[in-house]
Amino acid sequence: MNASSATPAHSGVSASIDTSAAVITERAAQLVAAMAERVVISDGAMGTMLQEANPSMEDYRQLEGCNEILNVTRPDIIRRIHDAYLDTGVDCLESNTFGANWSNLSDYGIEDRIEE
Repeated sequence: MNASSATPAHSGVSASIDTSAAVITERAAQLVAAMAERVVISDGAMGTMLQEANPSMEDYRQLEGCNEILNVTRPDIIRRIHDAYLDTGVDCLESNTFGANWSNLSDYGIEDRIEE
């Protein structure tokens, strides 16, 4: 495998990821290399885990359902969830930014905080 493509070799499935035009970090290159060799396990249902943590309306800054605000108000919850996934053996984590886009944040009147 070279840095410009990765081809997984499992179950006779042939797929290719062309990264030739991308600027790829060392960490991203390691992930691509791992995906070429095996199934890579990622974290799971972040929203479900957040509901289980039962954040208060104060944690949500009265923006009920805006999970992204918890990145700012309760990073300890996000960290605890990520740690729980790592403890189970996942290979990689996604950030808690599923709804961190203009359309979603504008519903809460906080679209100006999108980069935060």
